Amino acid sequence: MDVMEADRLHSEQRQQAADLATTRQGNILLDLRRQIEDLDNRGWRNNIRVRGLPEAEGESPQEMLTGLFTHILGDNAPSDFGIKRAHRALRAPRRDGLPRHVICALASFPLKEAIMQEARAQQRITFMDAQVSLYQDLSTVTLDAQRALGPLTRMLDLIHPNQVGFIPGREARDNTIRALNVIHAATANRRELVLLSTDAEKAFDRVDWTFLMASLRHMGFGQYMRTW
Repeated sequence: MDVMEADRLHSEQRQQAADLATTRQGNILLDLRRQIEDLDNRGWRNNIRVRGLPEAEGESPQEMLTGLFTHILGDNAPSDFGIKRAHRALRAPRRDGLPRHVICALASFPLKEAIMQEARAQQRITFMDAQVSLYQDLSTVTLDAQRALGPLTRMLDLIHPNQVGFIPGREARDNTIRALNVIHAATANRRELVLLSTDAEKAFDRVDWTFLMASLRHMGFGQYMRTW
């Protein structure tokens, strides 16, 4: 038994060493990937991606962008934007009929930043009878990472800024303090105010119990725990 126990301990130690080496290698690869992504994005830092520019036969993306950027900057527009290259996204025309994005690279990073800042300030840009949006063009690796985080981002959008229940770092007293502040502000400014308080039990009236029980069962909760 002593020999078997020694073999088992030796095997566990070897497995732990292998797991540690795998983790280290994984961290090294992750760090390298981040460095490559950073270098890749630096090469794209002067790029702008434009969405919504109408497509036309025989069009000149460079001329269209010159007109768009002049429209955005107005009197501050330079005589030459230094557009190094401009082209439609390298993909087949969209089935929904929406125009493909236009990607361009500018020679001047400060000019590119000025265009982006002014576009953000204007928020809504109409050009050639179409609503146009400007974005920082990113590397494929970064775009893939953003798409992967899409579901999580949409989930976070469901959380209201005032929601305190089941949110880490927030407590029920936060809303109590908020309500007291609102009452004080309304009294001080002599404004009418209505506060509606509902029973917390009502928040659970619409629970799909079949789904809830199936989820608990999937997570490994036994019959005793589910019926407790």
